[in-house]
Amino acid sequence: MEIKRTYRFEDADLAQALAAVDNIITERPVDALEKVTQIVNQVRSTNHDHGYVQALLKMAEVYWHTMDYHAGLKVCRRVESLLTIELEFEFCPELYHRYASLNWGLARYRSAQHYWNQCLEKSILSNQFKFQIEALVGLGNVWRITDSLHDAESALKFALELAVYCQFEWLGGKAAILLSWTLFLQQRFTDMLPYLDRGSKLLQDCTDQTWHAEIHDFRGLALLYSGDVEAAKSEVNLALNIATEHELKWMSAHASISLSKVAKETGELEAANQYLQQAETMALEFDEGELLSQICLERANICERLGVYLDALNHYQRYRNYSVNLLREQSASKGRDQYLSSRGQLDARSQRLIRRLNITDHVAQIEHLPQFRLPQSWLHLVQLRRDQVDWAIVRVTFSEPSATHFGLHVLYALLQPDDRITQWQQNQLLLTVQVAPDKHQKLLRHIQDLLSSYPWWLQGIEGCSVKAELCLFDELQQWEVQR
Repeated sequence: MEIKRTYRFEDADLAQALAAVDNIITERPVDALEKVTQIVNQVRSTNHDHGYVQALLKMAEVYWHTMDYHAGLKVCRRVESLLTIELEFEFCPELYHRYASLNWGLARYRSAQHYWNQCLEKSILSNQFKFQIEALVGLGNVWRITDSLHDAESALKFALELAVYCQFEWLGGKAAILLSWTLFLQQRFTDMLPYLDRGSKLLQDCTDQTWHAEIHDFRGLALLYSGDVEAAKSEVNLALNIATEHELKWMSAHASISLSKVAKETGELEAANQYLQQAETMALEFDEGELLSQICLERANICERLGVYLDALNHYQRYRNYSVNLLREQSASKGRDQYLSSRGQLDARSQRLIRRLNITDHVAQIEHLPQFRLPQSWLHLVQLRRDQVDWAIVRVTFSEPSATHFGLHVLYALLQPDDRITQWQQNQLLLTVQVAPDKHQKLLRHIQDLLSSYPWWLQGIEGCSVKAELCLFDELQQWEVQR
């Protein structure tokens, strides 16, 4: 929507104008930049600081999509200079998220981690759940790219759980895809599949086709390395079709690389080389060396196996050129990363903030049950206690899902200060209870008797049966993947 007024924006006008930018930001970022620039110029002349900050933050987001990261950082610094005490509470989480994303784009990963830490801290204070999730996803990404894969997996699982609970489906889908990527790097290929299915469901109404293509591409790779070559080929072809139809060059190149891996697995080396040639042609339009170096190295290996040694040498030389240039750029980026030397402190602060978020329980705020936790938060606490002796994990399953809510309040009365409870499934509660090993069976009998004697009929529930049993932490991890 074009804004031609010279008087002060009403909030509704500004919201409508920024929504129009959102509608084109992914597919037409250059047009989005032109539109948001007009909005910024209009709002700037009105002394409407609240609206001006909103417009500038949207401009910073657009610069991320146009990959003009330095311009985006300049806008963020302008926003920071405008924030009053009143505006800080509302806009600091988004500002720090923009700072982090733009530094990420410049490969300044530790600076990005610093700002996502800031974003997480401020969003916890202001209960801005969207930016809590964005910060968790960002921290997971930093840990993934710096090979702290266990920390990355934990943060992304937490982000996924929180996004689902807060009904940010697209953020949950993004977290699920990045989590599957982290599992791929750990060579846990079968574990990827349920998360990709979950991501697909969460993103079913998403108009950004890049996400859908990525899900098919990752599912294809998971199936390929799980031994199902035909299903893998079908999935990757779906990814390539989506990318081609919507002119997603980056995704088309990645899908072509995946098809080359499928062809290589079946011994079709000529076809694998052709797919890589297609990927290289597309990558030349947008890549500065990271993807091209991988393509050239793979082509060199395939040409060597085909006996085309001059081509193999040529591809290897180009691989070396791309790699050297890439290392220079990475070294320059690291040199400009002012938080590079603070890795240990940044990681420790990230972990402390995530623990604080675990304690800041959103369901407890609503139901006044301070020992209740979201499933991922509860699982994280269990993991921290797994080496302790005097405690037990109890699973309580109800035959009628409607009984679970009432059973939660009954069992809550049993909890001691260090005990925790969660609703794991629609008809299932899990508890950690501090109790000596020789009292485990006594505890189970007590829970069973307590719930069996509960007058379910008063709640309109007839014939509800209850089963209480002990379970192991390793079982929980397997169930968590399947959820």
